[in-house]
Amino acid sequence: MRWFNCKKEEFVSFECINVKTDKHILRLSPNGNFIPEGESKNDIRFIPIYVNNKPNVKEVKELLLSLQAEYDNSAEVNSFYLNGKRVWLDKATRVGLFNILNIEKASNTETTTLWFNNISIEIQVDKAIALLTMVEKYAKQCYDNTQKHYVEINQLESIEDCLQYDITASYPDILNITLTD
Repeated sequence: MRWFNCKKEEFVSFECINVKTDKHILRLSPNGNFIPEGESKNDIRFIPIYVNNKPNVKEVKELLLSLQAEYDNSAEVNSFYLNGKRVWLDKATRVGLFNILNIEKASNTETTTLWFNNISIEIQVDKAIALLTMVEKYAKQCYDNTQKHYVEINQLESIEDCLQYDITASYPDILNITLTD
């Protein structure tokens, strides 16, 4: 997702940028007050969406739902830090790992190898299960929050409400896990 900065005094959420073609721009902004780190209080972030005709509430909601899905699938949600490196395990991988780790535990295997992209980590089976449990809890919190957003977006009643809706709100902080021997 690409957020762009603009000056707060000049910020217009919705405007016609070409009267002849009726081309419009929507600027979705998290509550109109999200200030990126290092920016002044006069700057805010927004997502520009260009549309050919002035949209109605239903169309703006559809755009917002699409952006919510995009955010939910982004590294802003689907990642955690492991020993300082940003990694992720998708749902299918987590389920498969839980299964094999339980098999390894039942067969008294003491250590296993976990893979994160091209990074391998030798870890005790019990620690691996604990790590995956933390990641699964985090993923569930993110899932619940995304579903809450979908419901809230569908309940929005005006374009202005849609333009001010914060699709990034209430997600848990990204996990930061440090494994030690």
